[in-house]
Amino acid sequence: MPLGLLDLSIVTDRLTDLLTSALAQSTLWVENTAPGNTQPAATPPFTIHVNGDAPDVIKEGSDTQLSMFLFHVTPDKFQRNSPVTGGSVPPIPMQPMSLDLYYLLSAHSVSGYVQEQQAISVALKCFHENPIVRATVPVDGRLEEFCLTVEVQGWDELSRFWQATTSPVRLSVMYKVSVVFVEPPAPPVPQIVTSFILNVDVPTIAFSELGILATTFAKVNFTWPSGTPAFPDGQPKSYNVSPARVSAGANFQVFGTDLRRANYSDQFYITPAGGGTETEITSWLNTSLSTKSTLDLTVPAVTTPPAPPAVVPAAGVYLLTVGHDFPASTSTNPQPPAIRSNGIPISISALVLPTGGPSLTAAAGVYTVAGSGFVSGSTTVLLNSIALAETTGALGAGLFLIGASGFQFMPPTALPSGTYLVRVQVAQVESAPAVWITV
Repeated sequence: MPLGLLDLSIVTDRLTDLLTSALAQSTLWVENTAPGNTQPAATPPFTIHVNGDAPDVIKEGSDTQLSMFLFHVTPDKFQRNSPVTGGSVPPIPMQPMSLDLYYLLSAHSVSGYVQEQQAISVALKCFHENPIVRATVPVDGRLEEFCLTVEVQGWDELSRFWQATTSPVRLSVMYKVSVVFVEPPAPPVPQIVTSFILNVDVPTIAFSELGILATTFAKVNFTWPSGTPAFPDGQPKSYNVSPARVSAGANFQVFGTDLRRANYSDQFYITPAGGGTETEITSWLNTSLSTKSTLDLTVPAVTTPPAPPAVVPAAGVYLLTVGHDFPASTSTNPQPPAIRSNGIPISISALVLPTGGPSLTAAAGVYTVAGSGFVSGSTTVLLNSIALAETTGALGAGLFLIGASGFQFMPPTALPSGTYLVRVQVAQVESAPAVWITV
């Protein structure tokens, strides 16, 4: 939320509004017209005009004039070197300017000193009882808070001030309003990267007879919800990930050199990054789209969640290699050892299906997310950055429950209004964006 305001007249208008209200409700008029009367305040017996004009302007008016004139502005010496916007100091233009405003409260009446002093009396009591002033910024309705204090000024200083005006000396009081922040420019709107081009420089010659792998790459497609300011179009979007992060049914590419060479680099494998059983994934290869430097693979699709582990490996980070396994060696038929290239990372995530999406609708306060690969104890569900807690019993606010074909959840009760991405992480690998909720 922005800090400060752009228009100093908002402060002046707030002070004059306070004075106008105080003059209309002051018990001074009751006390002067009916001593001992304790009934609610009467209206002033004479007309009082409250404004922010200078003293040489109000003397030209009729009736009684009460002026709250902003005559001087200075930087606030306590805030000018303080990074009020956080621990890291932003550039000077992005910091709010901190100011102290000096006002001269004075009165003028064509009917004599009594009305002037009565108006000033009400104003002094009003500002004494309201040392903290809150003003509303019209553009977004936010409140800005200021401190109002009487400034002690010597006669010499006041004399110099009145000599600088065309008005004769009048009964007056000087006030300081602090700290007033002048709103800095709005930070630039972050741009969401939906696509980029990845150029990979791959060696053009093979070292010995092994294939060499460089990196993995995947394009992630998703659809934004429509009908909200943040997501106005509801159209398909995409972004690229390298190393690849894929789920069931997703396509990805592998870049390298001297690939698909018979008996050397024509078989493909993944192994858990932390160690474990190697799984051959040669069947994932799309042969018509693959070359000696680019492999095109597709993770098997899942039509009926949950997917058995034999079809789609569990979520996690894996090392992908190319090579070749030979038949078991015997004394009469010796075989060379298995061949493996260098390993490059690839992440496999749980599958979140946009069933009923991309904007989900709750049933009795419960949202249902379809998919597969969700593992109790290693699954994290977040609404943007707000984490939900897993339960194995009854659902409640702020909880999620994993089922056979997905999971259900209920948002926290104090969740602010807005649109939230339902983020899912299994084994610390996050699934592609697929569904949102609006509360």
